[in-house]
Amino acid sequence: RAVLLNGIKWEKMNTKNSQKNIGWYKHSRLPHFDSAGVYQMISYRLSDSLSKEYIVKLEEKLLNTSESEREKERHVQIDRLLDEGLGSCILGRPECARHIIDTWQFFHSKRYELIAWTVMPNHVHVLIQQKEGFPLGLIVSSWKKYSAKKIREVLNNKEVQHVEAVESGAESKKHLSFIDDKNVFTKNSLWQKGYWDRFIRDENHYMKVIEYIVYNPVKANLVKHYQDWPFSGVNPE
Repeated sequence: RAVLLNGIKWEKMNTKNSQKNIGWYKHSRLPHFDSAGVYQMISYRLSDSLSKEYIVKLEEKLLNTSESEREKERHVQIDRLLDEGLGSCILGRPECARHIIDTWQFFHSKRYELIAWTVMPNHVHVLIQQKEGFPLGLIVSSWKKYSAKKIREVLNNKEVQHVEAVESGAESKKHLSFIDDKNVFTKNSLWQKGYWDRFIRDENHYMKVIEYIVYNPVKANLVKHYQDWPFSGVNPE
């Protein structure tokens, strides 16, 4: 279900200096592909969603695999860990989740086409089609910067403390613990550095990605039916 904007104000990027799409490149050890017209699935997570200990153990397990297999398996294992509801899970708060979705919706049809999305308690998945002149790295950076500002405002607002699990459609309170959520991100960045992206190869891949995105809350045992998760959606056009 689409979540519409509700009077959101945006800190504009300087479109006069919009850069060219740059194709394949690496950043923070992750490969990225940036090209106008390409469909991209993008995932990013909260900075407290996985501890360094988890990451170190994962990398040790992957030492004897090839680089291509290592990248694939790393993503699979990280997704599995994230679905366990680790960290503060502040994105399970309706106010926080709505700010994420509003951020994506704001430049829909202007800088990209927004196709499908889900906000999980500690990470997000979104599918877009890129447009000419708006590199993927700058798009994701603007999403993170603005949403972090709005989420910090929520965490500092005493009137919106401790939202009930039922209000966000979750069946498992382990994903909505909000432990010390007001202070978790006081000194640290809200979002983990970098992001994961995968360009869509064909129509079959496109449909599988949409299914993966909208069914993630079911896979993580947050709801029984994907339609019950209020922070997922697919644009009908």
